[in-house]
Formats: sequence, C-alpha cells, structure tokens
Amino acid sequence: MSAQNKFFEKLGSSARKKSVNDSLQDDILFYKKETQRLLDTVERWFRDTPIRCKTWENSLTEQVAPDVIYQIPGMTLINDDKHLHITPLGMYCFGGVKGRLIVSLLMKNEEKNLFECRLNDSRADFDEWALIDCCKKKKVMPFREDTFFEYIYEFA
Repeated sequence: MSAQNKFFEKLGSSARKKSVNDSLQDDILFYKKETQRLLDTVERWFRDTPIRCKTWENSLTEQVAPDVIYQIPGMTLINDDKHLHITPLGMYCFGGVKGRLIVSLLMKNEEKNLFECRLNDSRADFDEWALIDCCKKKKVMPFREDTFFEYIYEFA
C-alpha cells in the first residue's frame, strides 16, 4: 500500500470515528433533555403534596464508546418509608431505543421494578416515552399521568 493510500485510509478512519462521536454526543444531549422533561413532569404531578422529590445524577457509559462517561438525571420520590426511584439505565437497546429509565419501588427493605420507560421504542406507535410493564414486557403504552399513577399505586 502506498503512503498516499495509507494517509487517506487513516484520514477516513478518523472522520468515521469523529462522526460516531458527534452522533453519540447528540444522542446523549437528546436523552438528557428528554429525561429532564419527564422528571419535571413527574415532579409537577407531586407538587403541593406530602411527597418529597429528590433529584440526583447517574454516571453512565455505552458499549459503543465505553470511554465516554456521561451524566443523566434521576429522581427519588419519598413517601415516609417508601421510596420510588426513577433511575437512568442507558441509551441504546433493541428497537431503536434512545434512552431507558427504570421505575422501582423500595418498600420494607425490598426493591421491586415496576416498569421501564423507553424513548423511541420501535414497538410503540408514538415518539414519546413508552411505558413497558416489567412483568409483561410485550405490553407497551404511552407514558401518561393516569398510567403512571396506576403502576405506582403501592407507593401511596
């Protein structure tokens, strides 16, 4: 291989790597923005109630770029000795998902996963967050106020 060919091969490889990194950064910003929007909505639902909201950040990496560490917000809702956690899991999984959260209930020192929220799940016929029942993985619904409260009933 000529020096010129090696040069242009390396140049092309660098351009592809930069493109993947730019795309990853765009996905991270989108995931972060949409997660914050979801958490703001949940916090609004509990405004003027005895439930306390505590936000925090979770450090994540993705298999496609294990050296990139990014922060995504999470939330804990507190009702006396019951804690409802909304925990970021990462961006990518099957079905074109661009973000995942798990909602779990900690009660009597036991944590139970209630449902997942997935952004842009291809099984959904909508582009918002989808709510996936942890017991019935095939059940995909839009993340809405009524569905959310139905699934967290034990938290009351």
